Amino acid sequence: MTVWHKSMDCEKWNRYPLERQILMIGSEFARAKNLRRDNVTGEVVQCYERAFELIDLCTMDPKWQSRLRELLRFREMLGELYLGAAGLAAPGPAASSDAAGFMMMYRTLMNWSGSTSRVEL
Repeated sequence: MTVWHKSMDCEKWNRYPLERQILMIGSEFARAKNLRRDNVTGEVVQCYERAFELIDLCTMDPKWQSRLRELLRFREMLGELYLGAAGLAAPGPAASSDAAGFMMMYRTLMNWSGSTSRVEL
């Protein structure tokens, strides 16, 4: 069951090609990028929650099985960004590299497909 994408279920998600799934997750990162720039932390957290939801749908899609380890590691790193944005992470040097880590993850996501890698970030 999805919270943010109420009309989305595994069956519907699985019908989308891999590139469209990546772009849909990427759109949450694009929103978060703009909101981070504007320092709207609460809405950045919501972008991350929507991205989690879509990534979780990917984990159940057979198209992702060969990349499942990468996808789950990506999800783990998103969790670190989420905790930092929500103010739940321990203070320290990780906070200062948050912007660089965010962009690294955004680029990584978009580079999972040749067609999506051409999207300007």
